[in-house]
Amino acid sequence: MFRTFCDNDLICLGGRLQIADLSHTEKHPIILDGYHYGAHLLIRHTHIQLHHLGVRVVLSHLPHEFWILRARRNIKKVLDTCLPCKIANNPRGKEVEAPLPAERVQPSTPFAVTGLDFSGPLYTKKDQSANSYILLLTCATTRALHLELSSDVSVDKFLMALDRFVSRRGLPHNIHSDNAATF
Repeated sequence: MFRTFCDNDLICLGGRLQIADLSHTEKHPIILDGYHYGAHLLIRHTHIQLHHLGVRVVLSHLPHEFWILRARRNIKKVLDTCLPCKIANNPRGKEVEAPLPAERVQPSTPFAVTGLDFSGPLYTKKDQSANSYILLLTCATTRALHLELSSDVSVDKFLMALDRFVSRRGLPHNIHSDNAATF
């Protein structure tokens, strides 16, 4: 059991190092409560100075003029809140991807399987009050993109844009949409 004493209103740790060739603060370190915010700042500062190394290294490199109670537990707590360490130790690439659907990997003509969606509104120069929309049509196998301009998202304008697409690219076997209210 260590004995403690007060030195200038600070609680210091006694010991058996009185005749060692050390400074007074190294012989009798100041006792800090491990849960105190100042101790956490000291631990964080040492951790950053050591380029985010682990618990044992931070514990061995803490300044020798302080004796932190429950130091290992509090170093772990401070290191658990360190954002760069969380990012560096984050496991990556563990997710297993689902297999692609057959229509995406089997050879077919371009735009045989098509996905579609509307983009917009876009403001046109010819009329300040009118909006324009873009119908995006994507080939599922080649990821090619076909764009059709539409003046609005009504059913008639959508069917006209789809008719222009079919006349240029051919009739697709499957069409996938996100089932938005416009469709």
